[in-house]
Amino acid sequence: ARWCDSTCPVCRFQQHPDQTSCCDVCGQTEGIYICLVCSFIGCINEEGEGHALQHFEATSHAYALEVSTQRVWDWAGNGYVHRLLYNHEDGKMVE
Repeated sequence: ARWCDSTCPVCRFQQHPDQTSCCDVCGQTEGIYICLVCSFIGCINEEGEGHALQHFEATSHAYALEVSTQRVWDWAGNGYVHRLLYNHEDGKMVE
């Protein structure tokens, strides 16, 4: 069911992971992405199409949290956002 309050859906997801989010347009509960710019909740099907992609195309909001993996998708770059971590002792990248 759609959230009943106006708080940030990413924060809600982190604080209440047992509750499910659904697409703002069709109500689907699988393949859910939360826009990190405006909090729109959209879906993506197995073919990579859906309301989350349509939202990006309409708004150019490039970053969304993929709820199932908790990874950030970059629509403009067509890939996940990765943070590089370095070991403070030897300066090598941590994978």
